[in-house]
Amino acid sequence: MSDVINKIPRISQDITTRFLGDEAVIMNLKTVKTFSLNETAAKVWSYIDGSITIDEIVQKVFAEYDVTDTACRDAVTEIIGQFSSENIIELVDPHE
Repeated sequence: MSDVINKIPRISQDITTRFLGDEAVIMNLKTVKTFSLNETAAKVWSYIDGSITIDEIVQKVFAEYDVTDTACRDAVTEIIGQFSSENIIELVDPHE
């Protein structure tokens, strides 16, 4: 996932989000599939705006939590990977 760290995550079309305190619920309006996000995943989701790289998201999350850089990077990339595999985000090259 080292080359993926420089990709920009962008929320896919037909996705709606509701934040509930520190957590969030995401629904794919096309498939009507819902996802419940815990605090960490919701924090990562909140930074996905289509303009910053995964590495920049890692740095933002790292600044808010008392974890090692490696643990933060691993957690964020795993969460982003799950979002991508569920097709609720797209990973784009920053040069596109």
